[in-house]
Amino acid sequence: EINMKRTLKNIFSYILLGSLLIATLTGCNTNNKSYAFGLDTGDKVKITINTSDKYNMSSSLPIQFSKDSETISYGSFVSSGTLDVYKGEIEDETSNMKTYEEGAINGVTYIFYTEKDDVETYYNYVMKVDGSNTGFLLTNTVSKESAQEVFEKLVFEVEKK
Repeated sequence: EINMKRTLKNIFSYILLGSLLIATLTGCNTNNKSYAFGLDTGDKVKITINTSDKYNMSSSLPIQFSKDSETISYGSFVSSGTLDVYKGEIEDETSNMKTYEEGAINGVTYIFYTEKDDVETYYNYVMKVDGSNTGFLLTNTVSKESAQEVFEKLVFEVEKK
């Protein structure tokens, strides 16, 4: 009976230790997905998306960003000077573009703006990837909030060659 108690105690200890190890490894899962893109600018840029809340991204260009398997945004790489070009167009009072905000976060300097045509409204982020010659244009036609949610899930990094 003593051996049986000791054996059960050992088995329970191993199960507990195994469960703690699995919980620790699971806790390390950051729910991120990343792709690195070698670009004509000579840069290699890695984009990481936080996949919590069922967000995802494709690995081909233009990049499709989705939530719940529905594509909600598209992204394309552009030259780093595109940020300045768009800034000039947005500041033009005759333009159909209006700025929501400008800033720097998650490896980019950005302008968040809307652009309207006869059919729909585009909620766009034009960005310059920090430390690179590369920009990125993120477009969403769902809503301002949807565009912001996608943008906030992204991190941009320049990888060393």
